[in-house]
Amino acid sequence: MMQRDSSTLHFDRIFDALDGTACLTLDALEEKSGLTRTQLARVTAKMVTAALIERRKMGCYQLTAVGQRAKRTGNIPMPVKPIRPAAPPSDSFRQRLWSVMRMSGTFMAAELVMAANWPLKQPEVEAGKYLLALKRAGYLIELPRGPRGQMRYRLSRNSGLLAPVVSSVDGSVYDPNTREAVPCAKQA
Repeated sequence: MMQRDSSTLHFDRIFDALDGTACLTLDALEEKSGLTRTQLARVTAKMVTAALIERRKMGCYQLTAVGQRAKRTGNIPMPVKPIRPAAPPSDSFRQRLWSVMRMSGTFMAAELVMAANWPLKQPEVEAGKYLLALKRAGYLIELPRGPRGQMRYRLSRNSGLLAPVVSSVDGSVYDPNTREAVPCAKQA
C-alpha cells in the first residue's frame, strides 16, 4: 500500500487502473477507479505535474517511467504541490519609474516622471527620493550631468520585473525579485 497524505489521495486507484503500456481515456479511468470526473480531474492533474502519468492525447493518460517505478515501489518521488503563477507587478508610481529605468539606457528624473505619467503634486521630488535610495543601494550609477545641470543615471543592477521597495524606517531597499534587503550607504 502506498503512503498517503492529502496530495496523494486516490493515486493508488489510478495506479491500479493503469498498466505500463495502455493509454486509458477518462471514461475508462472513471469506470476502473470508481472516482468521479471531478476527482479524476484533480488527481490526474496532480499526477501529470509530478510526472507520474502523461497525457498521450486529449483525455488519454499513460504511466511514465517515474509512475511505473512509483507504482512498483509504492513511494511517490516528491510531494505534489500546485504551481502558483507569479503575481503581476502592481501599478504604482515607483513601479512605473522602475519599468522606464529598465527600458532606458541613461535617464534623468524629469524624463522618468514624464514617461511614468502619474498624478502627484510633486512627482519630481518623489522620483528624486526614489532615485537617491536606489543609488545608495547600488542599483544606479551616477553619470556626468546633463545639458542643464540635471543629474543623469544608468541602471547598474537590473534585478527583474518588480520595483525595489524603499523602507521608510531605515532607508534600506528590499528587492522582491531577489528577495533580499540591501542596506543603503549614507553619502554626504
